[in-house]
Amino acid sequence: MALRLLVDRGDQLGRTRAEVVSRLRHSLVDLIPHGENEFLSAQQARALLNPVRLRDMVGRTRRWLASELIHELTVIDKEIKIGNTELHDLVSSTGDTLQELTGR
Repeated sequence: MALRLLVDRGDQLGRTRAEVVSRLRHSLVDLIPHGENEFLSAQQARALLNPVRLRDMVGRTRRWLASELIHELTVIDKEIKIGNTELHDLVSSTGDTLQELTGR
């Protein structure tokens, strides 16, 4: 049951991450020419957003919202990492060889 709970949580975090990345990509397109990237990490997004300095209220608000999405992505990535560690530790504690299998 514990494995199922951790796997379900990982699936949920994966879906949430995909949604946040999608929203972030759309935000960056509004702020930066060629700001869309197929795979986007928080670090990549931050590097794209850092040099952007807008003077109008709409632009500043868009930049702030994109920054908030980057923060959300950072938190989600940390939660995924913690969950994967917990899952790995749980599987290891059972003596199961499940993690030695390679996907095909």
